[in-house]
Amino acid sequence: MPDIAAAAAEAGAIDVLTEVLSAAPAMAAEAKIAAAAAAHGNASSTDGSAAKVRNGNSSAADGDDDQEVASKVFGVGGSGSGSSTVAAVQRQACMAVRNMVVRNTELRPGFLAAGAEELLRSVKLLFPGSCKDVASAALRDLGLDNYN
Repeated sequence: MPDIAAAAAEAGAIDVLTEVLSAAPAMAAEAKIAAAAAAHGNASSTDGSAAKVRNGNSSAADGDDDQEVASKVFGVGGSGSGSSTVAAVQRQACMAVRNMVVRNTELRPGFLAAGAEELLRSVKLLFPGSCKDVASAALRDLGLDNYN
């Protein structure tokens, strides 16, 4: 299996995973806005991106919002599904980081250079109920002593 992790890293997985993790604050804020809008009977997003996706008018040039991109990549939820989808995407990203570095320790420096430590720590703070365990495991398997 280490060959699969190395091939994924060569294909840009480190950059993709750190990008998903770095989107956590924006994704969390968007989920809160969507939840508040849904509570007030307004299911559309403030910028109309969810309506574009529903109507099929969205393109990469339009810049799909982070949650839509992550939902397509990880196959969970979509716009309007709230913070549980955001947390699920972040949880999957944490598990992917952990699985890659535990199977191929040569990937550790690449993830650390890409800022994975700071990103994993922020995900732990933003989503303590669903991501604390997997983010801590990823930090531990990155070789960091202070992972809790």
